[in-house]
Amino acid sequence: MELKLADKKSELLEILRIQKENQSSNLSIDSANTNGFVTVTHSYEMIEKMNSRAKQVIAKMDDQVIGYALVMLKEFEDLIP
Repeated sequence: MELKLADKKSELLEILRIQKENQSSNLSIDSANTNGFVTVTHSYEMIEKMNSRAKQVIAKMDDQVIGYALVMLKEFEDLIP
């Protein structure tokens, strides 16, 4: 596994894919309770803007993003309702 900063469009898109797959509305109650879930949804435009100011942290294995930690500066607090 490799930890790195996201620097490619494809990596940002993979973050969004993982985020969508793990939305609470896309998981069974058992899965959400066991593995956790995501409540916030970002658009590509949002995450690209966030990444331009502070790089997002990703975990990659076999050249695929398998996890992430988003960095959201205070200046972007109004992006999320």
